[in-house]
Amino acid sequence: IIIGDGTTSSIKIDIDGPDKQINIVGKTVTIKNHPDVDVVFMKSGDHNDLSIFEIYDSGSLTLNGRNPGSITLDRTGTLLEAFSTPYGPGVVVLSGGAFVMNGDVTIKNQRVRGSAEAAGVHVKSGGSFIMNGGSIVNNYATKISWSGLSGNQAGGVFIEEGATFEMSGESNISGNEVFIIFDWGGSEANFGGAGQYYTICFDQNDGTGTKYY
Repeated sequence: IIIGDGTTSSIKIDIDGPDKQINIVGKTVTIKNHPDVDVVFMKSGDHNDLSIFEIYDSGSLTLNGRNPGSITLDRTGTLLEAFSTPYGPGVVVLSGGAFVMNGDVTIKNQRVRGSAEAAGVHVKSGGSFIMNGGSIVNNYATKISWSGLSGNQAGGVFIEEGATFEMSGESNISGNEVFIIFDWGGSEANFGGAGQYYTICFDQNDGTGTKYY
């Protein structure tokens, strides 16, 4: 799929509403931007609780950002209000799914809260993510905690046990954060990024404990 024909320099694809996302199921899909065209997949609002892309059942998605154009996954909405922040990551890869990023692709401004483990890309057991280029930047996860710092959370990329991740080339994962909000009987306090919450989290419960990077 090539998006754009060169007659316009930018194209925005709105994926609005709490029940809308792009599912890649049992198919191999490659999305490219036409050269000189910037393509933005945008999810707007405070209650969009799904991801932009979800890949599963032997589905495969490759995003090829062709410079001087680009492909961007973006989202608007409230950042830190605990009970209004969107849940959905940019990309979720389920068992049997595969996600590949090549070239000038950016995943940014994704926001999750609660049980969602990653804001940028969440790869579940049996899924794979190959990042040959592009950027995962300025994504935010909000953790609601009633018992202190526990569980797994990543602002950028979360790789579950049994999933695979390869990173090479001029790939960039930076500026992603996790905010911990403690809730004591309805009273919230934001303590910012802390403890076991990182830009990239590899969940390797293999007898040696969970490892965070």
